[in-house]
Amino acid sequence: MSIRRRFAVVAALGAAAIALAGCSSSGGSSGGTTSGSSASSGSSASSGSYTFYLSNNFIGNDWRQQMAKTAQLATQQAPFAGHVNLTVVNDSDPGVPAQLSNLNNIVPRKPSAILIDAASPDALNPTVSRACAAHIVVVSFDQNVSAPCAYNITPTYEDTAYNGATWLFNHIGGTGTVLIDQGTPGDPNSVTLTSGIDKALAQAPGIKVGGKYVSDYGIGQTEQGIASLLASNPDVKGVLALGPNCGAVLTAFATAGRPAPAVFCTGAGNGALVQCAQTKGAACYDGAFPPYVVALAMRIAYNVLQGQTEPKVTPFAPPCIVTGGASGCSAIQIGVNAYPDKPAGLTFPIAPDWLHITVSQLG
Repeated sequence: MSIRRRFAVVAALGAAAIALAGCSSSGGSSGGTTSGSSASSGSSASSGSYTFYLSNNFIGNDWRQQMAKTAQLATQQAPFAGHVNLTVVNDSDPGVPAQLSNLNNIVPRKPSAILIDAASPDALNPTVSRACAAHIVVVSFDQNVSAPCAYNITPTYEDTAYNGATWLFNHIGGTGTVLIDQGTPGDPNSVTLTSGIDKALAQAPGIKVGGKYVSDYGIGQTEQGIASLLASNPDVKGVLALGPNCGAVLTAFATAGRPAPAVFCTGAGNGALVQCAQTKGAACYDGAFPPYVVALAMRIAYNVLQGQTEPKVTPFAPPCIVTGGASGCSAIQIGVNAYPDKPAGLTFPIAPDWLHITVSQLG
């Protein structure tokens, strides 16, 4: 289960979705609509030569809604405009059965490509393999599949955590007490992020770990975990959070009457970045995992269909957004990547440099 699925704030569904036309459901749906899903056409290129389906196993948070919207907007620009027709299939049930049912309906339609944000790394593999055997290009992202025939975009979370922790240790002068979030112990992403933090700690002998807490990537758990540790740590300078909870960390310190710390987090939403920008003394490093990763998946599929060679695994280095800026990172700035009047769950950066998508189109 990805970090994105676990920590994003639940939001109301967007515009009403239209049915996935022509698909009969093995899950008992009626009227041609895949059971447990909604679908919407996201292409402005009605004469496109390629048919893409986006299989989104979970729509109930801001990140997933922004991701689906980004895919739709991308079809209106190069290289996809006039060449790609996109249908987005959103599962209302985030479990494996609903996504399998939808995929089993999509594969017989023989689209050119299927983009998958997967409910499971392994459970979809038989259907993914059938799709590949039917000469359908399959690209997974965010939550990957392990079928060898699929293309995967894989975030380099260990490097993200190492870079963020190193920044934090340098920011506080190489000495002092920090608190560490354990995310969800045993979760693969938590393990990977923790490995990066441990690597940075090994190179920072002046840093003391005052305690660890389990957030499960939740806001309330973050605030409670930090509050319990502050009581026995009078001078905490920094917090390493494994989820998007830069804002929750700052709130916990403010509630305890403590000065704002330096914070590392991953995938902070717009609301947290605004809080970082507006909180006196706060310093934040956000290792973002932007929803525009779906556009990278679309480009891989398009390139393969155009006869280009793509690696089966494409590493993706999450961009960083940092108070004051840092080498290779953007600076947190009101009106640039932090908007007090925009939805708290909007995720920055909103597009790769080869796409032009505006904040107003998403927010």
